[in-house]
Amino acid sequence: ILMSGRHLLSVIDDILDISKIEAGRYELEDRDVTIEDVIEWSVLLTQPKANEKHITIESTLVPELPGLIADLRAMRQILLNLLANAVKFTPNYGRISINVEIAANGGLEITVRDTGIGIPADKIEYVMQPFGQATNHLTEHQSGTGLGLPICKSLIEMHEGTLELESRENEGTTVRLWLPPARLRMADAVLAAH
Repeated sequence: ILMSGRHLLSVIDDILDISKIEAGRYELEDRDVTIEDVIEWSVLLTQPKANEKHITIESTLVPELPGLIADLRAMRQILLNLLANAVKFTPNYGRISINVEIAANGGLEITVRDTGIGIPADKIEYVMQPFGQATNHLTEHQSGTGLGLPICKSLIEMHEGTLELESRENEGTTVRLWLPPARLRMADAVLAAH
């Protein structure tokens, strides 16, 4: 009953969020955010499910990452959705890696990779649309709304960033998030120095 209740609550939350986003009513509450804390929180919440499947979650963060100016709830939701998907679609004894670094163009790049079942090439565009879910014999027992990725994409775009998804069937999925330099605290420090 508890699990069913939590699942129903998450479905309702997803529908409310996508409705607010599509209606232009989702407002970001920008504040100082530490990306390390966001990742730690997201991993903590997904670790029990990962442990059940003996999935290893690894984080690689370059030292002295700048602070982020972002909506904390949105950033947590993005990382949590991506990690929950990775755990859900990665078979037992798989691996998930999270990498965070400064991109070549000065923004912040967050990459979540898994060794999961992957998404067929002809379904990638479809899963990025609300309620779109790629189905095959490996996913028929998985439940969800098909809103996780569209919500992530919308929330990162509200931060003037981008989300790119690469996937190969039976090899895994890579989701790359990019946030612009203006969202980084070091941008303020650089501007102040000039």
